[in-house]
Amino acid sequence: MEMETTEGVPLEEFLSLVTDGVGVCEESCESREQCGQIACYCIRSVFPHPDYFLLYEKLRRIRFTQEFAKYIEENRLKNGEE
Repeated sequence: MEMETTEGVPLEEFLSLVTDGVGVCEESCESREQCGQIACYCIRSVFPHPDYFLLYEKLRRIRFTQEFAKYIEENRLKNGEE
């Protein structure tokens, strides 16, 4: 999909978002309720195009999968399992 904007999120900032997450409305968000999460004002204010948000979501899933696998392995080693 071709990007509709020439402006992007600097790589360092993007990686920080992947690591730390994006802050969104804690309570009810009228924008999220009407437009859905990908088009919510909170998300649109951070990502210049929906493709950035979709990549962010994929990288967050990979990151948490890796952290979960590491957690399981560490606990197996603590319990003396091979």
